[in-house]
Amino acid sequence: MPIPRVETIVDEPSVRALYEQLLEPNFPPEELAPLDHLIGLTRSGAAVGGDPVAQPDGVILASRSADTFHAVAIVDAVTEQVDLLSYLAVRSDGRSGGYGSALLAAVRAWGRDRGRAYVLAEIELPQSKPLHVDHGDPRRRARFYARAGARALKVEHWQPPTAPDYPPVQLTLIAIPTGVDGLGPIAADQVREFELAYHEGKSSPELTRSLSDMDGRRAIELVELAGLYG
Repeated sequence: MPIPRVETIVDEPSVRALYEQLLEPNFPPEELAPLDHLIGLTRSGAAVGGDPVAQPDGVILASRSADTFHAVAIVDAVTEQVDLLSYLAVRSDGRSGGYGSALLAAVRAWGRDRGRAYVLAEIELPQSKPLHVDHGDPRRRARFYARAGARALKVEHWQPPTAPDYPPVQLTLIAIPTGVDGLGPIAADQVREFELAYHEGKSSPELTRSLSDMDGRRAIELVELAGLYG
């Protein structure tokens, strides 16, 4: 089976199409970023004077044929040291077709080119059940990332509300190595800075709990996903 082609998405009409075709069907509303945020990512990486900007706000990578998007990966540059794989989605009729692996390989290469040892991502808690069949199985998703060497950060983590009417969502924060050597513990200062930036400095009980969970820790331990998700 040929490896799916991955491209960088840089135009607004394509972002709107992949949002409708891939993101809305694959994620519950309370976990889905506003469309305007994703359009902003394409503008942040636009060429200036013929050269791409050195520190884009993120990247949108996708596989498509004609007008149909088969898979998408969206990375946000949250701090100067930490990038977050915010979304990775594959059409339900394209799963097990190599799209997810191709997109994740492209994400890891993007992080590696930026000098990152890892890229963070979020998955549902082990006890979570999908709200809809198209949202996928958390255990299957954990196994997918584990095959790439990902491990869970042993720290409480919450996704902030994506809109005023939505609640925060507790998730498992994972680290995906960009290379083949795996990862050891991650500096707590990097994770603390990430959490503050991710929550945009807005005080909340959830952010307070995450930061309190790191008090007195120099490093955040990583644990095997298989031990959490079975």
